[in-house]
Amino acid sequence: MIQLVLEVFKKKLPPELHHKQKLPIVYFYSPNVPDSCYLNDFHALHALQVLGELSKLHRMQLGKVWVGRAIAYSIMKKYPTAIR
Repeated sequence: MIQLVLEVFKKKLPPELHHKQKLPIVYFYSPNVPDSCYLNDFHALHALQVLGELSKLHRMQLGKVWVGRAIAYSIMKKYPTAIR
């Protein structure tokens, strides 16, 4: 499974992002915002935008980009070994 996910990342992500992207991409949960998760990695946001999982409208604010939990879980299911 990990090999398949890495192949998808290799094929779809631009070469300049290959060495910048850290895996796994980690979504964080805050009990203060129970229906959302956030990323704090700009390269992860860029990768997910290139993969078509997040729109270009998602922007980092104060070092975080918030995503609805349902969207985050859907992305985690699609790339189970690369996103947590």
